[in-house]
Amino acid sequence: TEAWAHDRMLDVLGKVPNVEVLYRALQHYLELRPRQVSDLLISLSSRLDHRRVIAQLEKAKLLHLGKSYL
Repeated sequence: TEAWAHDRMLDVLGKVPNVEVLYRALQHYLELRPRQVSDLLISLSSRLDHRRVIAQLEKAKLLHLGKSYL
């Protein structure tokens, strides 16, 4: 976790053609970096299925983290 580069991750995810990778990244953020979930969702909002994101947040019991995204 010390080598984590949040800005670099957002840059790379913005270029990923496979949207399934984005949902796996969201899961990773929910588990390890919940404070940065909002930034991730905002930066990828145009590529995400909003219903799926909400379902993923509800399943993790972290729906409140998507407030600024919504």
